Amino acid sequence: LLLAFHMYPISASDKPEDIEESSGGHWMLGVVMGHTWLPAGEVELKGQKTLIIPSWGLDVGYQFNHTFGLTWANEITVQRYVISSDGDELERDNPFVTAIELTVHLGNGFALLAGPGVELEKHKNFFIMRGGIEYELTFGDKWVFFPSAFYESKQGKFGAFTLGFGIGRQFHRKH
Repeated sequence: LLLAFHMYPISASDKPEDIEESSGGHWMLGVVMGHTWLPAGEVELKGQKTLIIPSWGLDVGYQFNHTFGLTWANEITVQRYVISSDGDELERDNPFVTAIELTVHLGNGFALLAGPGVELEKHKNFFIMRGGIEYELTFGDKWVFFPSAFYESKQGKFGAFTLGFGIGRQFHRKH
């Protein structure tokens, strides 16, 4: 959070009257923190087994208009764990997910996101389909806080549920 506010540039051109009040055409860069639940997974931490794993992400989005946008979501799960899939155990070591998602804003701050991606990991890579919902709460004219919930299907072999939140900065077109 402190890093996000530190990155906020302060200059005369960032005054609210310099920002176009348009129906879209803006970028957003966000940092995301989440916790992922893997129903088929198992992680041993301090002698206890758990299925919830921390993750960090970076989202880059472009909003075309009030309704539609695209988001490039990138997330790393910061844990080693084992997945039981089709009777086999599959070791996962800090997998990295990257996905392109269509964003549909429903109004009142809610947005649906869905799209394909890939989970990259040294033992085995997976094609994924990802879908979720976010609630965007804007503050000021450039900042957005967004809690989210997502589901990922990894090649139909297993899935993951992620709850998280992010903070982002919007970059509007100026005239």
